[in-house]
Amino acid sequence: MIDAAIVVAPLPSRRAFAAELHSTFRMQLDAATTCDAEMVEFTDSRASDAYEQFALTFLAPPATPPLQKMYQLDHPRLGSIELLLVPIGRDARGVYLQAAFNRLLDASISEDL
Repeated sequence: MIDAAIVVAPLPSRRAFAAELHSTFRMQLDAATTCDAEMVEFTDSRASDAYEQFALTFLAPPATPPLQKMYQLDHPRLGSIELLLVPIGRDARGVYLQAAFNRLLDASISEDL
């Protein structure tokens, strides 16, 4: 059963994320472990006027387990956010994790779908 009282805070805008390229986020790995992850890439791939499409790539330390899951990320300007991060690679610098966004820009459009 889903609790209707649960409210999810809106995620920062595409522009807000883009402004934080190369900044550090505190990533919660599990209940007791955190690490710093740098946003190393912002990819804007808008393909429609109705949707904003972009991806964020984070670089976590080499010892970070490459797990696809929801992570809590804390940032001094963006606050606390939860993102689904997917491991996309690993090299000597660390583990690369990516969040992909495909968001409807005009909510009134969804009423017609």
